[in-house]
Amino acid sequence: MKKGYAIYLQIVFFIIYIVAIALFVPKNETNRISNLRDCVEYTNGWVADDHTSAFYYDTLPTFCPVANNGKDIWLSKQLSDVTNDDCIGFFSFQQQVNMYLDGEEVYSFVPAPYVKSETPGNRWNFLPLDASANGKTLTIHIYQCYGEGKITIPTIYYGTQTGIMLNYLSKELPSTYLSIAMMFVGVLLLIFHMLKRNSILLGDSLKWLALFALFRGIWSYIEGNTYSFFVETRLLLVSHMSYMSLKTAVALYLHFLNENFHNGKNKFLRILTICSIGEFFLTFVHQFFGVADFADTVVITHALLLVAGVYTCADVVRTFLKLRKETKLFTVRKHYSYLMQLLATIIIVVFSIVDMVRYYTTNSPDIAQFSRIADIIYVTIMSLGIFLDFVYLLKMGQQAAIISEEASTDPMTKLGNRASFEKEIVRSSKKKHLSTRSIIMLDLNNLKQFNDQRGHDVGDSYIITASQIINEVFSPFGLVYRIGGDEFCVIAKNLTEGQFKVLCTSMDTQMRAQNLTRADDHTTSLQMAIASGYAAFDPSLDKDLHDTMKRADAEMYHKKEEQKSH
Repeated sequence: MKKGYAIYLQIVFFIIYIVAIALFVPKNETNRISNLRDCVEYTNGWVADDHTSAFYYDTLPTFCPVANNGKDIWLSKQLSDVTNDDCIGFFSFQQQVNMYLDGEEVYSFVPAPYVKSETPGNRWNFLPLDASANGKTLTIHIYQCYGEGKITIPTIYYGTQTGIMLNYLSKELPSTYLSIAMMFVGVLLLIFHMLKRNSILLGDSLKWLALFALFRGIWSYIEGNTYSFFVETRLLLVSHMSYMSLKTAVALYLHFLNENFHNGKNKFLRILTICSIGEFFLTFVHQFFGVADFADTVVITHALLLVAGVYTCADVVRTFLKLRKETKLFTVRKHYSYLMQLLATIIIVVFSIVDMVRYYTTNSPDIAQFSRIADIIYVTIMSLGIFLDFVYLLKMGQQAAIISEEASTDPMTKLGNRASFEKEIVRSSKKKHLSTRSIIMLDLNNLKQFNDQRGHDVGDSYIITASQIINEVFSPFGLVYRIGGDEFCVIAKNLTEGQFKVLCTSMDTQMRAQNLTRADDHTTSLQMAIASGYAAFDPSLDKDLHDTMKRADAEMYHKKEEQKSH
């Protein structure tokens, strides 16, 4: 579970199952009409019969009780004022549907023979009518696939199919947009994570949040039921996608919480995540072999969500109070960031519980009505918190890099200082290709005289000018350091002694040009010059580059004496 391999397996399995069913399960073709006219609710004057007793309803109720814990009911009504292109339409949620005109079956929505499932899925059911239906009795047989004792009565509409569709879509478009936005945010977060996946400052929590947003968006979109107007086949597959997306999102949510708040070390959340993954595969096996449908086992998913929600709220509050009390690093910025994350967690938990209650107590086919709002709030706040932390850590890292650079840089010349030189010479001495390394030692002549006669400002100018020339000449071949007041050193690579002499000639030429530029009555007898010495690593003479440096230093002092004698 440390790296979420089990969740990856769950996601891959989800994708393989959906693709396989979509490719190999036959389609059930239907015909639809598409004339436009307003629709009205058609819920008045129905008779409900459960084969035990019949009840007349002025207005159909949300639920209709049936005797002997039955699971089906017949709704009957005599048709009148029917014109051509009229239509009866309603949405069935986990129900089998048959429709009859004067006892003759004219429509059915039942599981295909090859499907090991009691439900055919969810669907908008449309029955086209014409003037010949006037005076006939319409009977709608509804078989409740899950639950006993009372039947959920869908809202029945009368009009044209397109009118009914537009009426529903006008109400559900905001939900559709929110669901699509959720999936889009998930994809964007995944792309961002892929681009920054090598950054140790970002961590893995954003990836799990992105996957949660993607699967929760899929579930939310399906539960909005607008797809059923355009998808006419494999509706049971879409229903399975809804349940599997919900179950996968639970595992992703739990894993994200563990990574975001506990760096993946919370044992209880880890156990809950394992249980959620196990429940996914267990309920799939039951669905596949026809033992129990997803709708029968979704109560386990809801129970896991409920336990996770209660625990999460309590845990986030406890962690917040603990951090605030025990650490001085809990800044005002982090304080408000954590408060926002706490609020977002409470919102998504509470709204999810509300929708779970609605699932068991109402006839609404959209059981994500409140959850999708909470989801977009949650993902937005959580991702914003992660981004703010990332930017904060990035700035801290940049500041640390600046401080580190300043600590290893000579403030006057901007070259590496003695400390960074010692680190580099030790590091370079450990490399296998020491035979390519050489050391150049350089010393400024007459610096003390410049300081004494002309002042330290002029002496500093001498140091800066010399450092710029040394760096310009030798930096293409290695790293240049100021290791003392007037001492410089170059750790060079692939530099021969012949090349060194050519570079020294260039350096001396530039120094003489500086002398001519600065010559005046006070300094004609005081010249700037650089003494240098070269030594290449020799395994017969040197144990490491420190020995090479000593030989270069001796060569430099020899050259310095020669320059003084002239």
